[in-house]
Amino acid sequence: MPAEHETFSLAGAITTAAIAALGWCAVYILTGWREDRTKRLQLELEHASSQAKEFYAPLVALTDQLNSLAAVFDEVSEGKSGEERHELEGVFYTRFFLPIHEQINEILKTKVHLLEGAIVPVSFTEYFEHYATQKAYWNLKGDGLEVSNIKVPGYPSAFYWDVRQGYEAVLQRYEDTLEELRQRRWLFDFDKRISSYSRSLTHRLQAMRGPKRTTESEPPPPPG
Repeated sequence: MPAEHETFSLAGAITTAAIAALGWCAVYILTGWREDRTKRLQLELEHASSQAKEFYAPLVALTDQLNSLAAVFDEVSEGKSGEERHELEGVFYTRFFLPIHEQINEILKTKVHLLEGAIVPVSFTEYFEHYATQKAYWNLKGDGLEVSNIKVPGYPSAFYWDVRQGYEAVLQRYEDTLEELRQRRWLFDFDKRISSYSRSLTHRLQAMRGPKRTTESEPPPPPG
């Protein structure tokens, strides 16, 4: 074989081997990074889903019900005297408001770890004060005790909006995470293409080397 051809074949083999090695390294790095990031995104997606389903969506529905009941109370109590209005307020609280407040309180007590962000909004604390004081007031009044000195804090309107702000943030993060997972499919396909190309180069390298040749010739047969 001419020296020039051997040199060309050797250079081609080295180049092909280098490209194949770089391809496999790229596949290894991209695969590891992709799998780690994908796992993180899946955990993020699961957490956001739990926040929405178990914490924010129920609170949104319950606070909507409170607002609707408050509107009904205003309509029913319109034109009534202060005493009649107060008596009607007790009926509405026991039959309508309290069951909803109990559900909200249960969610806040058991699902607070699903709150968006590390800081609890001030309105959440104000809601607890309203709930606890109002419940104590009507329970004591029902027992015939003096309650004129009890000051019940009003329902914090900011609680309604803080719940919705957190809900919107969770839904946006859920959608962003889901979109990134969808886009990562393209990276997965790119990874597969690189892997396929690297295998092809490896096969070409093996074909260029050809079958293994012996360096020594067979000994001649003994004279007859």
